Amino acid sequence: MGFSYNKLGNYGKAIECCRKAIELDPKFPNPWKHMGTSYYQPGNYAKAVECFQRALQLNPDYEAAKEGLALAQANL
Repeated sequence: MGFSYNKLGNYGKAIECCRKAIELDPKFPNPWKHMGTSYYQPGNYAKAVECFQRALQLNPDYEAAKEGLALAQANL
């Protein structure tokens, strides 16, 4: 759901959904990546970096999280 809200530009709702998904399975990296994207889009690059880094801690090979992290860091 967080992904869908993100696509609609409703970043607050997307973040809320991602947090709920993380509560259900804190070891699943996808919600962390999507939450990073939801922070990145409106310009909260520091929070985006934190989320992308967490996704990469859980899955170091997660290419989309690597790309998101690089973009967010470039905008700090």
